[in-house]
Amino acid sequence: MTPLQPRKTHKLTDLQIDEVSLVDVPACAEVDQPPPLYMDVLGIPRSEAGRFRHSRGCADCGFSGTRGRAGLFELLEMTSQLQEFCIEGNENRIRRAAIEAGMLSLKQQAAAMAIAGAISIHEAYRFGCSGEAL
Repeated sequence: MTPLQPRKTHKLTDLQIDEVSLVDVPACAEVDQPPPLYMDVLGIPRSEAGRFRHSRGCADCGFSGTRGRAGLFELLEMTSQLQEFCIEGNENRIRRAAIEAGMLSLKQQAAAMAIAGAISIHEAYRFGCSGEAL
């Protein structure tokens, strides 16, 4: 199960997304030793290095190294302050205010899923950091 904060999990449930279905690790998953750069960029302490998994592929996963899909979501609850920022059109202010209000960024979600073993740290780095500025 991903280490989502309880208040975030209920938002996924409200959207009829079962948190358990987000984690489906194939039988061929192995321990991965990621490049330190990946951990630094994702904000993951180096002490977590032994927790990461990657999959080489097996009959159980159709030799793809994956089974099922995992989604990265930014869920934003609109507030009056965020509405004002949206009207202004200032994306940086919107993002900062949303994160301060408790929104998990794509980077944070990707890092949590990599730590949980739901996706590889390589996938977390690739998808969680594509164009995101925090």
